[in-house]
Amino acid sequence: MLVYAAVLVTAAGLGWLVVRYDLYDREPWWLLAITFAVAFVAMRACGHLEDAIFRSAFDGLPTTWMMALVAAVVEESGKVAIVAALALLVPRHFNDPMDGLVYGAFAGLGMAVEESFHYLSFSELDARTLGAETVRLLAHHLLGAIGGFAIGMARVRARGWQLALVGGFGTSLVLHTLWDRISGAQLETITTTDFQRLAAIALMLTAMGVFAALVVIGTRQSREHFAGVADGSGDSAGGASPSAPTAKP
Repeated sequence: MLVYAAVLVTAAGLGWLVVRYDLYDREPWWLLAITFAVAFVAMRACGHLEDAIFRSAFDGLPTTWMMALVAAVVEESGKVAIVAALALLVPRHFNDPMDGLVYGAFAGLGMAVEESFHYLSFSELDARTLGAETVRLLAHHLLGAIGGFAIGMARVRARGWQLALVGGFGTSLVLHTLWDRISGAQLETITTTDFQRLAAIALMLTAMGVFAALVVIGTRQSREHFAGVADGSGDSAGGASPSAPTAKP
């Protein structure tokens, strides 16, 4: 039970960190909790869908590359769909260029926790297992934020959101596929080569770098968006406050 609790604490810590980056219009805790819960349930559905695809398209014997690609497409699409649904259903709270990143990160965390609980149910519970699950949480968290980021741009009609959406989703898809391919190779050989270790580190650093860049871009866009709303030159759709929120500590 301690490992399960540690997974939840780690997820809460990652969620707290991404909320701290949302400086100008933080999201209500209850909506973040709903996003997490919906993603948790959606991950179980994603697993069943992936199994169905493997049985129908590959006679239950997909290659490691195909397993990685199918998992990436299904899971990253699920995260983006959750963020897009929030933008449509709760526009009053989805009114900030950073919202796509924040809700995408929470969608990633919800999926990651469900997947972690699934693997923990038949794994030996020790410190090494916790390390692997921490990496899983971080990866889904980052990829959800990257894939969902441009939906925040689209919500406020920021210039270039279409290209950003394709680029963000494509980046999350590629990184997820490569990560699962490396993990699958490790399971096949029951060993980890130096190349696989370096490749995994490179993928994680790339995801962290893209995430950091999007935080910088999103923060700047949020500042400009709310400044424009305040002086009447920006888009105030979605229930944005008539006065620009100040940055929150």
